[in-house]
Amino acid sequence: MANDEHLKILGQGVDVWNKWRKDDLSIKPDLSGIDFHSLYRKYPILERRDSRDPNSILAPILRGINFDNTNLSYTTLRGVDLSNATLEDAYIWRANLKSCKLCNANLSGADISEANLDSANFTNANLRFVCLLITRALGTNFSGADFTGACIGDWHINSKTRLDEVKCDFFYLDALGDYIDGSLIPTIFSLGERRPRDDNIIFAPGEFAALAKKYIETLELIFVDGIDWQAFFRSFQELRDQYSNDEIAVQAIERKGQGAFIVRLETSADSETSKAIETSAKELYYRNIKQLEAQIDDYRGLLRDERLRNSQLLTIVKTMADKQVASHQTTINAQNVAAVQSGSGSITNVTQRNLTTEEKKSVAEAAKEIQDLLDQLAQTYPTTTQTEKAIFATKAIEEIEQNRTLKDRVVGALKASGMTALQEAVDNPLFNVLSAFLDGFLEQ
Repeated sequence: MANDEHLKILGQGVDVWNKWRKDDLSIKPDLSGIDFHSLYRKYPILERRDSRDPNSILAPILRGINFDNTNLSYTTLRGVDLSNATLEDAYIWRANLKSCKLCNANLSGADISEANLDSANFTNANLRFVCLLITRALGTNFSGADFTGACIGDWHINSKTRLDEVKCDFFYLDALGDYIDGSLIPTIFSLGERRPRDDNIIFAPGEFAALAKKYIETLELIFVDGIDWQAFFRSFQELRDQYSNDEIAVQAIERKGQGAFIVRLETSADSETSKAIETSAKELYYRNIKQLEAQIDDYRGLLRDERLRNSQLLTIVKTMADKQVASHQTTINAQNVAAVQSGSGSITNVTQRNLTTEEKKSVAEAAKEIQDLLDQLAQTYPTTTQTEKAIFATKAIEEIEQNRTLKDRVVGALKASGMTALQEAVDNPLFNVLSAFLDGFLEQ
């Protein structure tokens, strides 16, 4: 609980608070559990008004405030402006600093473990020897910050977390803890494993940012018996629709021995949601496997019926020819009938029709755009191995999904002409890799 006397002093404004701190450096202020976001209601001097709307009141401005050695655990600092503030050795454990502004702030030695830093701005902040253990920092701006000696074990960042031009000679993966007021608080004085491991080596510029990105939340989907790529693509699209508020992307596909695969997904979700995403991904995949197997069985039944009908038709034609019934002369494509009778023909050979001029134009336009997309992706993604081809196809489908005009054109072409005509129109062998996934568009 916060100290009421300390809170009353803060309520008199930043200048009064800083003078009080300067007069007696031995005091360790306790403001734990305070909701700074609504502090202006009790202390109007701390209010912050939106210049665009004089009637609105937002979070307080506490620029340049001295919070050194202050207990700010469990506080709500959401949206508070703490630019140029000093928070050396402060306890900010499990605090909510979402959208908080800490540009040029000095947090050296502070404990910010298990805090929420989503969308906060730490531009050029001093984060030397800060404890960020199990801290959440989605979309947080750390540009230009100094992370030397910081502990980032189990922190949670995502692709929108900015680490541009950060400084860091070394960091730690974990920290031990001390008991404070009955609670286990990780402290920066009990550091664990160092990176780089050698105490005589420090990171070169850019190395820390590259290494930190490995801590982005990833999920591993293991497929022991190989992957049905059509089922995987369908389930992946359904997964992204189901969790539309969280970014989900394929980070890597790794082939193991005996036909096993590991698919790594990258997500912006928190740990609990990530677990739910992993469970849903597996459930959706195996559900699609069953649906595809059922469709295959249905197709086989249709193919058997079609072969039977064509066999009967051939029998009728032969009978008519034997009887030389000229008035009922029937002409059929013998090549198609023979193919169907032998089992090598397809149903589309019998039911194919001529395309209209408009349909031909639609197929040509769709083929041209797919051709351009494949050529563009081929410059970035290799397609030598089966795994690389699967990644290439996944990226191509993602691009088509994001381009509504192209997707509608592809679907229209498939409905008008079928896969074969579109495949012939696209002058790129990689289309064969993509075609297995395009069937899924017709069922959406």
